Amino acid sequence: MNFYTLLRRLTAIRSPRIRLLLFGGALMLRRRAIGVYIDPTIGCNLRCAMCAFSSAKERAGRLKGRMTDEAIAALSSALLPYALKLQIGCGAEPTIDPRTTRIIAAGKEAGVPYISVTTNGQLLTPELLESYIEAGLHEVTVSLHGVKPETYERLMPGASHRKFLQLIDTLREAKKRHSSLKVRVNFTVNADNLFELPLIPQLFGQGVIDILQLRPVQNLGDSAYTNFDLNPLVDNYDATFGVLRERASQMGITCLLPERNDIIRAQEPPTALETLFESLTYCYTGPEGAYSGKMPLPGNDYRTFHRRRHTLRRILRALVSRNSLSRTDVTRKLNYRL
Repeated sequence: MNFYTLLRRLTAIRSPRIRLLLFGGALMLRRRAIGVYIDPTIGCNLRCAMCAFSSAKERAGRLKGRMTDEAIAALSSALLPYALKLQIGCGAEPTIDPRTTRIIAAGKEAGVPYISVTTNGQLLTPELLESYIEAGLHEVTVSLHGVKPETYERLMPGASHRKFLQLIDTLREAKKRHSSLKVRVNFTVNADNLFELPLIPQLFGQGVIDILQLRPVQNLGDSAYTNFDLNPLVDNYDATFGVLRERASQMGITCLLPERNDIIRAQEPPTALETLFESLTYCYTGPEGAYSGKMPLPGNDYRTFHRRRHTLRRILRALVSRNSLSRTDVTRKLNYRL
């Protein structure tokens, strides 16, 4: 099944209880049920304004480290057999680590259905992209924070708009050679780049973007950017999100766009059930280990980890708890409509 077809079906399930039951069933049956999101090296070549790497304090503190070669080797047996998706590049830049190709190849060997690399694209040469594709890459996800040169370079310090245009040519040529390659664009929307949304399809041209996802800006910690007011996004939704949706549809682009109400709901904390489901299915892996450091690598595997943490018991308790719909203090992740 196409990954985005599966995503469409999952996002159509609104009940967090049903989602948790499905995950519990997959765990018991040893079926793939998680996304594995890997940062092999905590580092970046840019200092994007909305990212923690724009903060000198964050760079000197938690934003450092590198997965050991032994930890990367352990992925093949410990996690990847249970992954529906493998994404290299979450909060850090994967093209700065030469082992990214090795991780892609491990994902392919483990039979992961969908393998993606998320990058700002400034270091993604035609040769490097070709090595990723040959190793088993299905999708390139490009992070973008502005369409016009001045906006792009202001919100992504260290990046060159000229290099970005070269990247578009690189992606176009790669898709000519590899028709199955998908290109996804992640655009973080704020009050300063909101009115550039309708220009995105024109920037890339016909036949380059397959999937376009818009992420309204959220305050996730220290960063140079400070305007987290979502009201302009809501007030101007039709003239920006709406126009973009129409233009993208005309070009055959699959859109992952929040609805107006989803943007409003993003300011509300998620329920306990939603938080539990997210913690079980989103497996962030970095220098501290998998599941955000709760599962050190090497030395652990997916099934042993969940047995030790009594995951099935936790799911059952959450399903019958009177507090399951209470709000938590975790940042809400948006639901998208395809």
